[in-house]
Amino acid sequence: VGGERVSGTGMRKNPAWVVPTLKDLDRLRRKVSLVKVIRQWVPLTKARKHYKGLCPFHQDTVPLFVVNQKRRIFHCFGCGVGGDIFGWTMRYHRMTFPEAVAWIRRQTS
Repeated sequence: VGGERVSGTGMRKNPAWVVPTLKDLDRLRRKVSLVKVIRQWVPLTKARKHYKGLCPFHQDTVPLFVVNQKRRIFHCFGCGVGGDIFGWTMRYHRMTFPEAVAWIRRQTS
């Protein structure tokens, strides 16, 4: 098993997961287009400044799922689910936060 030892703990660092700083997360958040990511799974239509579609998290017949590209957030006015690119990735793909960060990093490279 590879990886460098963490001093004084007897544990090894996981080379696949380096804890990102808030600055790193913000940079990653700005680098990814939330609309482009969500459009891979949810058809979205432009509605003035926002994008709308059917919510993938509940049975929806009216497009109450809104993506605000400028603020980099999504929100469903039907079920109340919302968040940023990390929240979308964690919820839609059922990932942990570290897995979501790694997935988003792969999407940007």
